[in-house]
This record gives sequence, structure tokens and C-alpha cells, in this order.
Amino acid sequence: MMSAGTPMILMGDEYCHSKGGNNNAWCQDQQKNYFHWNTSKAGHEMRRFMEKLIDFRKRHKILCRDEFLNSKDIRWHGSKPFKPEWDSGYNFLAFTFVDHQKSDDLYVAFNAGHHHYGLTLPNRQDGRSWYRIIDTNLASPKDFATGDGNYQMSGNYQMAPYSCLVMKALPSMEADSLKRVKSFRNTFMPSAAAASSSGAFGTGLGILKRAQTFQKLDPIKESPSMVNLHVPRTYSRFNLKDLAAIPDEEEEEPQM
Repeated sequence: MMSAGTPMILMGDEYCHSKGGNNNAWCQDQQKNYFHWNTSKAGHEMRRFMEKLIDFRKRHKILCRDEFLNSKDIRWHGSKPFKPEWDSGYNFLAFTFVDHQKSDDLYVAFNAGHHHYGLTLPNRQDGRSWYRIIDTNLASPKDFATGDGNYQMSGNYQMAPYSCLVMKALPSMEADSLKRVKSFRNTFMPSAAAASSSGAFGTGLGILKRAQTFQKLDPIKESPSMVNLHVPRTYSRFNLKDLAAIPDEEEEEPQM
């Protein structure tokens, strides 16, 4: 399902159907070929995984290609980024599908060997970070991230034997926090002069000061006009003058 082409799955793969190693059972009228409607717990977990994987594939056009890949579309890796180990006797493969439109690159790795395998993720220089989407070694429902946790990854990652890993390049939490602060500043602080005026935005400053820790966002409820605005706790130590001084850099095209 992670191939950049047409995937091939067999009936029953979605619930862990097994033919006991018989890959030529087409003419046998027995349980090996029957569809099992009453599946086990493992079967239900696998079906959930497949449903999410199919949806993931549909939402990522770089997995639904109608032309061959070229060197600009894919980056090959070994245990180190951009250093594929073609001569290695160990069954490991990793690559990055490059998204030229949205920069939502996908990092995919397969550890088809008997041992745990350590890898280093490619560094991002475009304000994005790698977020784990799939790790088939993890128990359900953690095997497929649902967006209700922090799955941001960097540096090294340990893969279990016979597992697959999929990561996606998304705007990092820190970059997103800065973007939200700028939005707050531009909405309620139209100029640096206004920012330095005493008491003009005392309510906003009080809201910022209540934040305590990094990487979480607090909804502001003091004013109806602020209901949908989130202020990152990262910048609670800044005063209004500091916020006004944050530059408005133009967004640059991500460089790979």
C-alpha cells in the first residue's frame, strides 16, 4: 500500500487471513479459501489499520502515480540519510517520497530482518519536522497515529524486526507556535508603538503570562473575538514589545 503505483492485496488481507503458507490454494474448496466473517480481535485491529492506510493513500497523491519515478521524486537511504546500503546483506530499505506541491514528504522504511535496526532521520531545513504516522511494531491503536498525541520525531529511531515505519514532513510545533504568535500580534497589536503603550493591551499580556510550558496551546476565552485564537505557551516570557519585534519573514519555498 506504500508503493508508488497500483497496490495488490488479496481477499482477507484486511483481517489477517492466512492460508498456512499455501500460495496455490485456488482450487481447494475448504476453510483456507473461505472468507471468514467472524474475525478475531487481531482481525478487527488489522481491519482498522487497513481502513486508515487506504484513506492515507487516497489523501496523498504522491502514492498514486501514473508515471515513473525519477531522481527528483525519491531519495534513497540506508541507516544514514542519503546513503543507501545496496551492498549490505541485511534486509533494510528506506526512502523519501518527495512532494513537490505541498512539501508533505513521506519517509518510509522497512526492516525485514531478524534484528532491531537503528536509523537516522534526514534533517529538515524548511521549518518542517518528521511526524510518525505508522510503526507496525506498536500495538493497536498506536500503530497508526490518529492525531491525538505528539508524534514529532528527530535524530535516531529504533525499528523492531519485521516492521514498517512511515513518517510525514509537517510544519514543526515550534514554527507553528511562532506563526500563531505573529497572528496574535498582527490582530491585536497593529504597531510597535501600540505594543509599547502602557495598558493598551493589558488583557492580552495577562493572557500570555498565564501560559507556563512549551508545546501546548491554550484557547483564549476572555473575549468572544478571541475564541478561536490560540497563543503558544512558548512565548509567555515575552512582553508585548518583544512580540511586536518579531519579524514577518516571507515564507520561502522549502528546499530539499
